[in-house]
Amino acid sequence: GDDEAHDFSAKVETTNGTRIICERPMYFNYNGWCTGGHDVVGFIP
Repeated sequence: GDDEAHDFSAKVETTNGTRIICERPMYFNYNGWCTGGHDVVGFIP
């Protein structure tokens, strides 16, 4: 859906000092006529 119930965010945090690698794939289908996606992998600040 295209409303507030379908908007979300996520945060991954390690609290013991161990480094982790996370992946955030995002896919979308906008009203049946525009589809796609993108990916963010392994960002270490």
